[in-house]
Amino acid sequence: MLTNSNVGVDDIGLKILDNSRQLTLPKKDKEAIDLSEEILERYVGEYELAPNFTITVTRKGTQLFGQGTGQPQFEMFASAETEFFLRVVEASVSFILDDEGNTASLVLHQAGQDVPGKKIK
Repeated sequence: MLTNSNVGVDDIGLKILDNSRQLTLPKKDKEAIDLSEEILERYVGEYELAPNFTITVTRKGTQLFGQGTGQPQFEMFASAETEFFLRVVEASVSFILDDEGNTASLVLHQAGQDVPGKKIK
């Protein structure tokens, strides 16, 4: 699928390839919530989703940013303390905390897949 939009069309392409697949209805703009710099700082780091693909999470003030290997940086907006969404593509990120409250990993939710990534830095 090709598009001249910043809106992803993966779902439509996958539906064409597999007619049994359900289409995801477009989501209305989500409301972002504010989180403290202290909470956001615990998510900063590098997460390995595959041997040659990582997502690096950085913070500038009260805003988180993510950058996949070979991709541009994107803003991540909080919808809950450990849940973030993107506005440039239909994707979201869940941060997983260990028993001590430290960030152990994240899960990238995109194109009907949930891809875990262990925090490596």
